[in-house]
Amino acid sequence: MGGVFILSLPTGCRTLDTTLGGGFPRSSITLIYGEAGSGKSTLALQTVVKAALKGFKTIYIDSDERLSSMRLLQMDESLTDEVLQRIVILRPTSFSEQTHIVESLDRYISRGVALLILDSITKLYRIELSQTKDSFGLNRELNRQMAYLSKMAKVFNIACLSISQARSLEKRGLEPVASRVLKFWSPVVIRMELTGKPNLRRITIEKNEITGKMATTTVLITSKGVEEV
Repeated sequence: MGGVFILSLPTGCRTLDTTLGGGFPRSSITLIYGEAGSGKSTLALQTVVKAALKGFKTIYIDSDERLSSMRLLQMDESLTDEVLQRIVILRPTSFSEQTHIVESLDRYISRGVALLILDSITKLYRIELSQTKDSFGLNRELNRQMAYLSKMAKVFNIACLSISQARSLEKRGLEPVASRVLKFWSPVVIRMELTGKPNLRRITIEKNEITGKMATTTVLITSKGVEEV
């Protein structure tokens, strides 16, 4: 990028970008959580495409196996092989392997990397929890992952997106899995919700230590990505 210093990476969603001061902040973790099918991965992939077209590289830790060149080309047919090569995909198959990848990120981070995405950071955590029931040990490991991500974001000036599945609590409503750990390390927290209408989703910025502003907007999920309505 010829030495150009950019503080944030645009999402393409006007309300989000305006409220966050230009997009997902670099040197920081943004937590995106919501129900299955609420558009979390679509928003992340849209940001990947926009970053790649500007010459930035992305590291995508894809435990949900959401990322494919076919899906990216569906979002923007102009993507060339050269642009697609700016996206590094890592696929852990266990929570311990995810920890190993996170703690080895400095091996993968090269010049031009501006975006790091974990999609989802809690899938393998939940699988492990269902098998071992060791919530204390797993929360400690998840906390270590988040601490390391925070460090990498600051040291390398990277925008880090941690995508989490959500659970519905009777009194508190929707919240991310391992809420306390994930929210502690995330200066920005975004909730995505179903609306009862096909392809229509609600996005709420519920924590914003970057600009201090909050916002809610409605978007349409399409094959091209996230479109504000």
